[in-house]
Order: sequence, then C-alpha cells, then structure tokens
Amino acid sequence: MKIAELADLLLQAGAARQVANGRELAIEIGRLLKDRPAREAMGEAAHQVVLENRGAVKRTLGLLAPLLS
Repeated sequence: MKIAELADLLLQAGAARQVANGRELAIEIGRLLKDRPAREAMGEAAHQVVLENRGAVKRTLGLLAPLLS
C-alpha cells in the first residue's frame, strides 16, 4: 500500500486530519489536546483501519502467485 492510499484511508475513517500549513497544524494539535473524546475517536478509527488492512501483503501475494507460476 502506498503512503497516499494509507493517508486517504485514515482521512476517510476520521483517523487523521489534513492541514495546509504549520499554523493549521498547531491549531489542530491544540484542539485535540483539549478534546479527549475526539482524540480517542481518532485513535479507535485508526485502530480499525489497521485491523481491516491486516494481512494485505499476504492476500496480494496470494493473488499474484498463480500469475507468477
């Protein structure tokens, strides 16, 4: 999986926020430091993305094996 694909998955799941510059990053960090439920929700969303994509390399290799034989 490419970094951009992973970033998209995390953004779509609510596990990440995209910022345009350092000022926006500072604002977002400050917001998250003050909002425990938001931090926890993002963490849980990230964990779910990891669980849903666990074994992706193994599945991909399994699909490619017949083609490489």
